[in-house]
Amino acid sequence: TLSGTYTVGTAGNFTTLGAAVNAYNNSCLGGAVIFSLIDASYTGEVFPININANPDASATNTLTIKAAVPTSISGSSITGMIQLNGADFVTINGSAGNTANTVCPASAATRDLTITNTSATVTSAVVWLGTTGAGDAVTNASVQNCILIGNAATTTIVGLGAGGATIGTGGISNNNISFINNDIRACQFGIYSSGASATNKNQNLTINLNTINAAAPNNVGLCGIYSAFVNNITVSGNTVSGMANASSSDVVGINLGMGALSGIATTTTGIADGISNATITNNTVGSVIQSGTFAAAGIA
Repeated sequence: TLSGTYTVGTAGNFTTLGAAVNAYNNSCLGGAVIFSLIDASYTGEVFPININANPDASATNTLTIKAAVPTSISGSSITGMIQLNGADFVTINGSAGNTANTVCPASAATRDLTITNTSATVTSAVVWLGTTGAGDAVTNASVQNCILIGNAATTTIVGLGAGGATIGTGGISNNNISFINNDIRACQFGIYSSGASATNKNQNLTINLNTINAAAPNNVGLCGIYSAFVNNITVSGNTVSGMANASSSDVVGINLGMGALSGIATTTTGIADGISNATITNNTVGSVIQSGTFAAAGIA
């Protein structure tokens, strides 16, 4: 049975994050679990690190992965570096401090955890929250205060996303998800989230205070924030800029339901990619450039 705080590092309770997550996947939970990252870097990991559904997970029996010091996780994965496979009540918190994130007044925690996926495959992500093939959804999950870096603006498909078992597809019942105060670089889509269909939408998505504005060549190429088939979505306090493309794809800063973007399986049906009950406030949109024959939009 797991309960309490466990250090992860060379001198910790677990030497690698993969070992800690394996214990979580195969243990009973007696309370909230915290995996505290105590090393400056983690180089011996095997990717992807898969966080699976634990039947004991609940609002009381949560899992938090938290940086205790500035640290980095780097490697190559043709899927994701860290993947939640139908896991519930999981938080990845990259801040070594305890500052609360708020949009108004603006307040942001430190970002002390950097996760980098060096794989040049177009099937890959940095962090992905996915419904399993058996239909287990990710619920009540949060990724916050991290720096997430892909391979390039034309390769890594998603920096941070939620959807189906396959990266870049829609998922079923991924509800109560939040992506807050992350810095995302070097991928095609910065943040991606999609439900399954207009009649089977995900519920309650928060995308706040994220920074997606790195300069080339570490920019996000096609879309800063993308979402489809979601009900009750808040996109607030984000900064998006640097999207640029000359080939066959629209380029959008914040795209809620417009669809028609290449590279993602669920974005080809246009306005049918319905978003409902959306709040879009306090965002800063910089350069969004399509220098070929397709379209560009700041907020669509």
